[in-house]
Amino acid sequence: MLFKKLIRTMGLYRAQFISMIIMIALGVGIFVGFNMEWVSIDENTSEFFKETGFADYRISSEKGFSKEELESIKKISGVEDASRFLSVNADVKEKSGDGAALTVTENADVSGMMLISGEKYSKDDTDGVWLSDKYAAANGFKLGDSITFKYKNLEIKCKIKGLIKASEYLICVRDSSQLM
Repeated sequence: MLFKKLIRTMGLYRAQFISMIIMIALGVGIFVGFNMEWVSIDENTSEFFKETGFADYRISSEKGFSKEELESIKKISGVEDASRFLSVNADVKEKSGDGAALTVTENADVSGMMLISGEKYSKDDTDGVWLSDKYAAANGFKLGDSITFKYKNLEIKCKIKGLIKASEYLICVRDSSQLM
């Protein structure tokens, strides 16, 4: 009896019943979609950070650190590896108003980079630069092109030897005056 009444009520309010089913299905679908996207983003960034050796902590100094100080830091309990890291903001001569972070690390296992295309990174290379693949694509730079950086009164001309991604620069801001 109750089942017959339920069927009759569903027949009378067919449009409302179908719209409720559709709304529930859409809600569940959106929830599952957002949840899957978040899990995917979390897994991909974690893998990227692991592959590039993203530093867990950063100790800053205006004067820099000596090799002895670096060795002292490596001896701290829980520290697996450490590196001296230098980053300065320079202007790109070929693109007026553009800036780039010139970054050097002594140990590519800490805050390194992932090669997308081009030559493997060599710390002994003195005339090459490994450029962000996104920056190169947005500004028309290709492997083998020359790029000139201006830092203070110094101009540094380099050949683009590789295109990379670096976990240190997922979000790039020019300096502390620029908001994300």
